[in-house]
Amino acid sequence: MFAQKMFAQRAFSLFELVVSLALLVILLVALSTIFTAGMGIYRHHDRGLFPYKEVRNIFTLIESDLSSVVPSIVGGTPSELFQGNVDRCRFITIDPTTHDTLGIRYFYNPDAHTLERHSTITDSSTLPIDFTNIDIIGESIAAFSITYYSGHFSGLHLTTSRTTWPSIAPIDAARSEMPKAIAISLTIIDPLYPDIQENFTRLFTIESR
Repeated sequence: MFAQKMFAQRAFSLFELVVSLALLVILLVALSTIFTAGMGIYRHHDRGLFPYKEVRNIFTLIESDLSSVVPSIVGGTPSELFQGNVDRCRFITIDPTTHDTLGIRYFYNPDAHTLERHSTITDSSTLPIDFTNIDIIGESIAAFSITYYSGHFSGLHLTTSRTTWPSIAPIDAARSEMPKAIAISLTIIDPLYPDIQENFTRLFTIESR
């Protein structure tokens, strides 16, 4: 009888339950404070990084597309080789992975503040008029412009620049029919911190296949 009393289970008192709940609340508050402080530190270090991440992805893709531009198209009529103005350009290039001939167009949409990449697979005698793929490669872009360079290199200086580039060239046109380089300038806004705007400019040399 005594042994049964020793091992009998005793119910928690109201005081013990209150103390346990109070300790649980204190623990949850402490964990919430630690989590909030950690998120604050993360946001502080991440502040303003979006424009740099975005421009790195944009410039990497453009550099890849311009690395194998096709300077001429075999065919019986004049062909569009490279065309552009201040907010868009299109050209024919070779995909470095699949080796497909691609028509590429970069287009800035000022209403949506996005940079689009249009592409389609073409062949040596077909102009890339209808682009089958549209990808948004940049967002929160407040401004975008392209400058086209020709002339002769003097160090990194090009003697002639313009904001448009002719599109029609004779068959098997010489290298001079292509721009020697293009400069892309853009302004990117951090969507989480609209007060942060970063300006970027990069010169891309045109390398023909």
